Amino acid sequence: IGRWLHETANQRIHATTQEKPAVRLQQEQQKFTPLPQSDTGSSTVPVAAAQHVMPYESLQHPLSVYDQLLGVS
Repeated sequence: IGRWLHETANQRIHATTQEKPAVRLQQEQQKFTPLPQSDTGSSTVPVAAAQHVMPYESLQHPLSVYDQLLGVS
């Protein structure tokens, strides 16, 4: 998939930005700033962001739920 991304997908003109994603990435990478260093010397995500837990709810239900909805025993 890496080859397809490099040769095809990232070379197409994006519908919203009207730019090639590969070119846009190069432009944006020049403006990136390094992550802050932690006490251990490694780059980390800010603590507030790291502690935020996204809720996860499965959309799958046991088949018995659908049987109950349909009135099937």
